[in-house]
Amino acid sequence: GASYEAVREWYQKGRQLFAEQQVRKRKKRIAVDEKEISLGSEKVWIWAGWDLDDDQVIAVHVSYTRNGFDAWVVLKRVAQLCKGKKPVVFVDGGKWYPWVLQRLGFRYAIMAFGPRSAIERFLSLVHWRIRRFWERFPNKSTLKSLQRGAESFAGFTNYWVKEVLS
Repeated sequence: GASYEAVREWYQKGRQLFAEQQVRKRKKRIAVDEKEISLGSEKVWIWAGWDLDDDQVIAVHVSYTRNGFDAWVVLKRVAQLCKGKKPVVFVDGGKWYPWVLQRLGFRYAIMAFGPRSAIERFLSLVHWRIRRFWERFPNKSTLKSLQRGAESFAGFTNYWVKEVLS
C-alpha cells in the first residue's frame, strides 16, 4: 500500500547506513570483485570490496566499463578506509587488478574460490535482487542513481549481517 516514492525514500536510508559504517580502521583481508548486470539492453558493472574479517561491504562502484580505471576507483576507496598496514586483497584473474594493486601498495592474491566467496555472494545477491524486477529496475537510471542504489543495498546488507546474524 506504499507509494513508489515512499519506498524509494525508505530505500535511500540504506545509503545513510552505508555512509555511517565507513570507518577508517585496521583491516587484514579484503575481497574485491565486479559483476556484469544487464539492465534492459544496457550492461553495467557493479564493483565491490568486502572486509572479510568484519563481514561488511566497504566499497561499491558502478560503471559502464570494466577496466583499470574502475578497479582504481574501488581500490582507492578501500585504501582510504584502511588504517596502518595495507591488507591482503583477494581478486580473481582480472588483468585490470595487478597494476592497480601494486600502484596502491596492496599485497594481493589471485584466486577463484576461498576467501573471495563472500564478495561473490554479495554480488550474486545484488544480481538476484535486480532480476526480481525483471531487469527493469531501476528504470532509465543514471550511473549516479545506480551508485546510490548500490550504496543503499550495501548499507542494508551490512546492517543485516551485523544485527540479524550476530
